[in-house]
Amino acid sequence: MLRPPLFHPTALSAALLGLVTACGDNTGPARTPTYAPQETGTRQDATDIGSGDTIRVLSADKRLAFAAAQFAAGKTLYQAGEAENAAWHFYRIGAEIPDAERAALQVIGFDANRFDNIALAIEAGAPPKDIDARLAAADAHLADMFALTENEPAALVGFLMDNCVTEYEAGVVDSAITEPHRYELAYGLAAEARNLAYQLEEARDLQMETELLARMWPSDGPVMSGATAPVPLLATQASRVKLQASILD
Repeated sequence: MLRPPLFHPTALSAALLGLVTACGDNTGPARTPTYAPQETGTRQDATDIGSGDTIRVLSADKRLAFAAAQFAAGKTLYQAGEAENAAWHFYRIGAEIPDAERAALQVIGFDANRFDNIALAIEAGAPPKDIDARLAAADAHLADMFALTENEPAALVGFLMDNCVTEYEAGVVDSAITEPHRYELAYGLAAEARNLAYQLEEARDLQMETELLARMWPSDGPVMSGATAPVPLLATQASRVKLQASILD
């Protein structure tokens, strides 16, 4: 997927004056590797599993949006020099897909193995040129898969926002990063919402709000930082994004 252009710095700077972040020491405990995307609106299906938990079965477009968000988190982390964390996210793209969703994805040709292969290449110390080529191919693959689904970008933005807030709340406590992978995934969800916003015509307000949301992380992405946006501030901005998306939906 093509990344969206940036807004003019002057316009963004004026809007960013209203966003306040809190500083803190973000060294946190071990990363928690289990989570599942929330479904919003009418649920397609739900299957109880032996543990008593419930697997929410997402439509293909929502699963692809979530996969694209995880990919965005991994790609940004890799570009920021966080190769190990990036590989973790690439592995999770396929691992998090429940069996009940796989058939619909296979019909359109979704290949989760290519994301595993990116992680394997990173762990094997492949040259950056090779990794970059794999990332570009995976990006194009996601775009091709989206083109084969009946997706509504504005509706998907709302889905991504609900999950963004959930992941951020799980990853940040008292303005400190406590579960880094959740914090990183929240960024990916915000970044993918921004990407979807740029696919819509006459959606400048939505594009602006998604830009502001994505910029609540450091300029180089979801890296460990001394300044982390408080949960209520991020949740408020996510609500603004969701409102603008609902106007277009």
